[in-house]
Parts: sequence; C-alpha cells; structure tokens
Amino acid sequence: MTTLALQSGASPFDLSHPTEDLEKAPVERVLTELDVRSDHGLSSAGAQQRLTKYGPNALVEKEVSVLRKILGHFTGPIAYMIEAAAIVSAVIGHWDDFAIIAGLLFFNAALEFWQDRKASNAMAALKKGLAPEATALRDGKWQTVQATTLVPGDIVKIRLGAIVPADLRLVGGLSSIFLNFAPLTAVMIVLMSLLDDVPIMTIAYDNTPVSAKPIRWQMPQLLGVAAAIGVFSIVESFGLLLVGIRVLSHPHLLEYFGLATKHQLRTVMFLLLATGGHLLLFVTRTERWFFLPPFPAVPLFSAILLTQILVVLMCGFGWLMPRIPWTLIGWVLVYNIAWMFILGGVRLLTESFVSYRTARHLRSVHLVNQSLQPQVAS
Repeated sequence: MTTLALQSGASPFDLSHPTEDLEKAPVERVLTELDVRSDHGLSSAGAQQRLTKYGPNALVEKEVSVLRKILGHFTGPIAYMIEAAAIVSAVIGHWDDFAIIAGLLFFNAALEFWQDRKASNAMAALKKGLAPEATALRDGKWQTVQATTLVPGDIVKIRLGAIVPADLRLVGGLSSIFLNFAPLTAVMIVLMSLLDDVPIMTIAYDNTPVSAKPIRWQMPQLLGVAAAIGVFSIVESFGLLLVGIRVLSHPHLLEYFGLATKHQLRTVMFLLLATGGHLLLFVTRTERWFFLPPFPAVPLFSAILLTQILVVLMCGFGWLMPRIPWTLIGWVLVYNIAWMFILGGVRLLTESFVSYRTARHLRSVHLVNQSLQPQVAS
C-alpha cells in the first residue's frame, strides 16, 4: 500500500491554511498542500530541502548528564519547602526531625530518579523498535532510504505486518494501485462494521457441539485453515471487482448486468462484503458442510437473515449509497452463494491436510496398525 508522510520528527508541515487538519482532510487536498504528486513523489533536492527545514524523522531526546538529573530532583517549590524545614530543624537542634525530613527528601529524589530511568529505557526501546529503513517514491522511482530522512510529502510504501516509519495517510491500497479505484467509501466501512456486530453477538447461542472438558487448540491447524479461507476470500472479492471493471469498459454488458458507474460498483462491493461476511459464519461454524446438521440456532440465523435483508434494502433503495438495480443485487447474491460452496470445500480440504485426515493418510495409518501376527482361520 502507498502512503503519504504527514510529519517529520516533532516538526509538522506548515500549511498555508493553519486550520487545515492533514489527518482529516481529503487526500487530494493533502497532496496539494504538501505540493507532491502521488505517482512521482518528491525530488531528491526537494526532499533534502524539507529535511533541512523540518529536521529528521526521529524521536528527539535532549541529553542531560546524570549529575544534572540528580540535582534537578532537589529543585522546585516542594523540594525547597522540605529543604527549608530540614535546615530549620538542624539550626534549632531537632536532629531527629532533621533525619526524618532529610530521609524523605532523599527517598523522594531516589524515587523520581528511578522513574526517570524507566522512562529513558522505554524511550530507548521505542527507538530500537522504529523502522530503520523505508521505501519512498523519489524522482519517480521507488528507493530504499533511511527512515530518519523521511519528510512531509514523501510517498511511502508499506506492507502488512511492517513497522510504520512515520505519521502517514493512506493514498492507495491494492485496488487503488492496480485498478486506480477505491472499492469502498468511509461510510460503507463504518456500516459494515456495525452490521457485522449483530450476527457476531449471537454466535454464543449457536447449536454447535461444545466439549465439556477443556480442549487444546491446534494453532497450526487453525492458522492454516484461516489463511486458506482468507486467500480465497480475497480472490472472491477481487474477482467480482475485476468483473465489474470489465463490465464498465464494455457498453454491451452494461445493460445486461445493470451496472453503469463506478459509484454503483462501490455499492456492489459493499453488498458482496457485507453479505459474504455473514454467510461465511455458516461455512465455518461446524466441521461439516454448512447445509448439514447441526443447523444454526434461531438467534444466529435470524440475525444473519435480518442483516442480509437490511443490506439488500440499503443497496436496492440507495440508502447512504448509490442505488443499484435489483437484477444486479440478484447476481451478487448468486455469486456469494456459489462462493459459499467454494469456501466450504476449501475449508474441508485444508482441514483434511493439516489434521492428516486425507484418504491416503488414513490408509497408511490402517496399514501401520495392522497386526504382524498371521491370521489363522479357525
């Protein structure tokens, strides 16, 4: 994914409009304010000028000597009051009071010094965890640069699981990079998250068998099945997206499918992801095919059915998104149901491999477990 650097170190980029919030402004406005093109990036000379002006992209920590840190804990209004009380106690000869006050003073200083050391160690650990290098688009080419040299306006490439090297704004993801198209709006993403909550809260009432004893999770098996389903789910989404892009580029297909604009294609992707995510619960809830018993409990089935109906109505009537024809909605639902069978087969096949339950393995186990003693007919 490509991102846009907003800030370098502790020096934010000075905008011509001081009230503009780079974190909330549209990406196009941010690119204009930062005077950069997302397909070319900054020039090397421009990046060097901004580095000189705004400083390195690093956590700045002022070095202070240990002696100065220790003396700093004996200064301040409260410290001065305690020290004055200790001096008065010494002058009038109350040495027991002096010892107690001095002990409290040194204990307080030692405690603050220990807390400062913990904070310094945490800062050092944070610095070690920062990304040492980053991939930035400069002079129209992707280059590996030191993360400390990133400046406001740099176009930075990041990947899943990598450490983010600076404060960034997302410019483009997979679909934006390869297809120049953002498949969902921010409103659609929020709606999907809200609609997903309803079926998820009813999973606890499902009819799936539960072991009465604690079970040991087979993490390699779980991760393997999850990875397989995740990969094929991406194929499902990108497959429909590519079909939609192809339909939009062929006029003779527009009337047949009822898809006319890219805004409608976003609604199609919202319908696919919202309904497909709910249907995936049926695929993964048991160890068998989703159409075999045990069947879903009434609360789970009702929650999924109602959210499916709501999503269809939103897309059909254009609530909070561009309206799409009912025929196109039907095509998307058929596509989703077909992928339910594909994902169900992928899950069962993957589970067979990772749990050694393939036919070949079972035959091998049966052969190994056979008795070596000859069978004598009675």
